[in-house]
Amino acid sequence: VYPSDWLVTALSFSRLAKLELYHGRFGEAVRAGEQALRTLVLVGDEDSTVVVELRQIVAQARAEFACHQTSEHSHKVAVRQPALEVKVHPFPKTSCVEPADAPHAVLSQGGLSPALGLDTLD
Repeated sequence: VYPSDWLVTALSFSRLAKLELYHGRFGEAVRAGEQALRTLVLVGDEDSTVVVELRQIVAQARAEFACHQTSEHSHKVAVRQPALEVKVHPFPKTSCVEPADAPHAVLSQGGLSPALGLDTLD
């Protein structure tokens, strides 16, 4: 087991942050990423590729975590509200075309008319 301020531990935490983000565990990704950043900033260059990518991972994990918390809260509020009762009525017949003739009907300016050929369409 390595001490928490070693570079190897920081790199392990950065990998863990990336994996947690990939698996949708955003809070864990933020925690692991911040732990890795603490050590990487002290030990290495702040402009290194690893640090830049890790900052992006942590930022994305924070945004996803905040979005998840907001949607979870709105879902809980929606669950508490009683559902509306809706009565479904059959649709009124608005077309003069019988269901059996539907494959042969064509939409024209005047409404539906049987398909007689392309030369009869306006």
